[in-house]
Amino acid sequence: MEKARFNNYVDTCLEAKEQGLDYTEIRKRLAEGGVEEGDIKRIIREADDRFLASLVKKNKAKKGRGLVIVGWAMLLIGGFITLGSYLQWFDTKGVLIINYGPILAGAILYLAGRAMGGKL
Repeated sequence: MEKARFNNYVDTCLEAKEQGLDYTEIRKRLAEGGVEEGDIKRIIREADDRFLASLVKKNKAKKGRGLVIVGWAMLLIGGFITLGSYLQWFDTKGVLIINYGPILAGAILYLAGRAMGGKL
């Protein structure tokens, strides 16, 4: 089977799978359309690979979004405590509190979330 036709069948199968059809039903439709059994197996395998890859990508972006939010929260909390200590909003008896840990961890989580495809 030529590549363009193969990709067309794979795209059609992928659309059918995303609409909720079972692979058994898709296989039956391909057989009714005159596609050979060996080609059907290749088409179904490729469509399934693409379908699973899209699910993984969506899940990864969701996790990334969560990390971005947690990173921002840690940055803001660490920055607020540091700034409050510096401007004497809190009674620290002359001790300056600098929260490098939460600020650095927040920045790392934010960057990791962005690398995973997360956005606010």
